[in-house]
Amino acid sequence: MKEYNINSWVKIQLFKEGIEILKKFFGDDYTPQLDENGYYSMQMWAFISIFGPYIKLGRSCPFDTNILLDEKSIKDHKEGKIK
Repeated sequence: MKEYNINSWVKIQLFKEGIEILKKFFGDDYTPQLDENGYYSMQMWAFISIFGPYIKLGRSCPFDTNILLDEKSIKDHKEGKIK
């Protein structure tokens, strides 16, 4: 098993609907800052909070479902309880 802290950052590739969701959340004049490959960076907890309500069975996803995680944020899990 691996551990990933939800305070760590992820990169997601937003579709048009995903950008509209961010604008609805932050305000219509918000412009998401995308990197040179078109990815938007945010902490995982914020990603879950903002986009969770829009992820439903049978509904198109507002972002590419392959998200990028920084390998430094993924750690081996030692058996037993997580601290």
